[in-house]
Amino acid sequence: MNRYPLWKNLLVFGILLVSTIVALPNAFPIDPSLQISRTDGVAVDEATLAQVRSTLTEAGVAFLSAEIEENSALVRLEANDAQEGAQARLTEALGPNHVVALALAPRTPGWLDALGLEPMLLGLDLRGGVHFVFQVSLDRAVEQYLET
Repeated sequence: MNRYPLWKNLLVFGILLVSTIVALPNAFPIDPSLQISRTDGVAVDEATLAQVRSTLTEAGVAFLSAEIEENSALVRLEANDAQEGAQARLTEALGPNHVVALALAPRTPGWLDALGLEPMLLGLDLRGGVHFVFQVSLDRAVEQYLET
């Protein structure tokens, strides 16, 4: 039934295989996380990581892992709603010498990372939108309107 030469079928199969591998990082979930770094640029050490773990355990915040990546520490949390509370606790516990930033960490396996493949990052509009609150001084707006 197949009227096409073997090389065309192999080409289609190869394209499908490569496309699947390139898109595979998007199938793995993204964890809400906290990235902890020092303000002076020095790498985060094991003592700081131990303090982070104990602070989160005492606060009752469930986390998946806490590890050092390059010069900062990355704490993967179980739930999105725990992210801001954990950030506040760690900012208070670590003091002004550390920056605790909200982040999203992909769970891409190491072999996909070795190939240089990363998940496609969605912007705020695709992740649920952005909520802006504008405040307008009505007296000043009317005054500017009358001036123009």
